[in-house]
Amino acid sequence: MCKNCLNNNLAEEILNEVSQLKVKGEKEFEKKQFDKAKDFFFEALNLIHEPIQHYSEATKLLVAIGDCYFHMNKFEECYSFFSRAIQGVDGFGDPFIHLRIGQMYYEREEYDKSSLELRRAYLLGGKEMFDNEDLKYYTSIEKELS
Repeated sequence: MCKNCLNNNLAEEILNEVSQLKVKGEKEFEKKQFDKAKDFFFEALNLIHEPIQHYSEATKLLVAIGDCYFHMNKFEECYSFFSRAIQGVDGFGDPFIHLRIGQMYYEREEYDKSSLELRRAYLLGGKEMFDNEDLKYYTSIEKELS
């Protein structure tokens, strides 16, 4: 059993520290300081003990780290974190996670897998999931949606 956990919930002091670090990371992310943001998210993730896939906080941090890598155009690293996030609490079925995984498959030229994940993102989150994304991702599935 995790020494910092109670009944599959993070102990309050750990949860508070994780939350504070996440807020710092989000502030850096908003300033487009993705490397600094990633460091705060990693620091918070390191406070959560294995098995991290049991904690929703860990899923959110994996997504945050992956998104930093996405904006840094480090697609393999991005894919690594999103593929872990989808296995976590509330990961599968999260439209944003499916969107990013679909984008990673697209960048790896694995278009069949990309299409599946991008369509999941669309079905779960609607067309607005693609509003702030490169048009190529939506265009790649547009014909399949009609």
